[in-house]
Amino acid sequence: MKDSKKKLLALIGLVMSGFIGSLDSTIVNVSLPAIQQSFAVEFQGVMWISTIFLLFNASFLVTLAKLGDMFGRKKLFLISLSVFTISSVLCGISPSLLILIIARAVQGIASAGLMTIAIPIAIGMFSKEKSGMVAGVWGSSMALAMAIGPSLGGFITEKFNWRYIFYINIPLAIISYILVTMFVYKDEILSNNKKIDFVGILFLSISLFSLTYALLEGNNYGFNSMKILTLFATTILSTIVLLIIEKRNKNALFDLSLFKIRSFTVSSVTLAFVGVVYAVCGSLINFYLKGILNYTTLQSGNIIAFLSIGFLVSSIIAGILSTKLKFSTLSFIAVIICMGSLYLISTINPNVSINTLRLYLFLGGLGNGIVGGQLVASALADIPKEKNGQASGVNRMIANIGNLLCLSILSAILISNENYYFNSSKNEMINSIKLESRLNSNVKNDIIVQLQKTDKNNYNKLPEKINSVLKNTSKSKETAYILKSIISKDTKYTRENTSKAFTDTFRISILGLIPALILSLFVNPKCLYKRKE
Repeated sequence: MKDSKKKLLALIGLVMSGFIGSLDSTIVNVSLPAIQQSFAVEFQGVMWISTIFLLFNASFLVTLAKLGDMFGRKKLFLISLSVFTISSVLCGISPSLLILIIARAVQGIASAGLMTIAIPIAIGMFSKEKSGMVAGVWGSSMALAMAIGPSLGGFITEKFNWRYIFYINIPLAIISYILVTMFVYKDEILSNNKKIDFVGILFLSISLFSLTYALLEGNNYGFNSMKILTLFATTILSTIVLLIIEKRNKNALFDLSLFKIRSFTVSSVTLAFVGVVYAVCGSLINFYLKGILNYTTLQSGNIIAFLSIGFLVSSIIAGILSTKLKFSTLSFIAVIICMGSLYLISTINPNVSINTLRLYLFLGGLGNGIVGGQLVASALADIPKEKNGQASGVNRMIANIGNLLCLSILSAILISNENYYFNSSKNEMINSIKLESRLNSNVKNDIIVQLQKTDKNNYNKLPEKINSVLKNTSKSKETAYILKSIISKDTKYTRENTSKAFTDTFRISILGLIPALILSLFVNPKCLYKRKE
């Protein structure tokens, strides 16, 4: 077989890993409401499926890149792909939410290995002149996965079962493994330094886990409870220890000197704030589509797909505009588009049309795609060549941490809003029953007792409980009719209030883009000005 054909087959195998990783993230998000229903768990419980993946992915990105240099990139890639495949099987057969979360954590680590190693291997196989082609093929494969992921996830979940969204990774991973094993050249050891900053990994993981747990479970325990306050304190202390370790350690998890380069720091931090778009448009909106609008998973997937279509279109627009506008100008415009998208999404209600949702999500994908590409390019523009690989890993790590924190914070706000609006709806119904003169006092008291025991997780069982009360207290058809009328009115009121819980959260998310808007004005790298001179 010709060398060129071997390289092409090797590239296909490597690119497939990026396709799998991108497909997995989009396909899982659209299926979260179905998984929540399957395990009968609360919202904050199912959100761990996304957050734990991001947490471990961010914690191990830079380290796995170093391990590839130490022990061979091909070897580590194949190990990562094997672990990713096994963890996908474990996700699919998980008998409980806890097992699924653990499997997703392992999957997050393996995905970090795939994402951080595949591109360097691919670029190293071709001449420098073809590195742009390799990057383009990689980006196109990920964009394609993002485009088909939501619809495919919706179709699989609705027609088969949510478990099959994880099984779809297996045949693709096997093909990738065979192609890489057969056609990628023998490994090179690029670093003889075998020291790994395991202490840094530990404290980064502790910091992120403590903060994520505190945010997701804060509404359950109370944000002023000793448990949650201890977790916040642990986050602060572990972050301080991490920074001290990284400053003194010669084999640090990440090079703190990178943050002295303004374009890298400003662009990376801006990218972290832009994570609010992912949190709203890529994750939380799925629960609105399923819970408020009663769309099927397939319908939801077909709507969310427009976020990815916007992302695809953005790559074309950004390519044209980047030759005419500065990084800062284009980034500023893109953040404005993102803010506009989030504002429009915050105005939706239970009567919103499908096409309106598609348009709003398309705008979110368009803005996010443009600003994301510009910020990554700006972050790496002033980095010395010898630090390019590490800088790319740290930049991606910061972006993932931003996604993780934005998703956790907005989830906590949404839970708080849902609790507030649900209690408001419940009190409204209790008052309606108290004021209903046609009901006798025994029925009123029994129904009110049932209402007071009801929370948002068993609200759907309320009609069943009320029917039970009626059987034990009265057989009057008039009484049943009166209560049915009250329940019907309150159900509509509760639905509107729950919708407000979401839209209030979406409105708050816009605040996260204000720092991004300001910082986007300062992302221009120094090399841009040097070229002009």
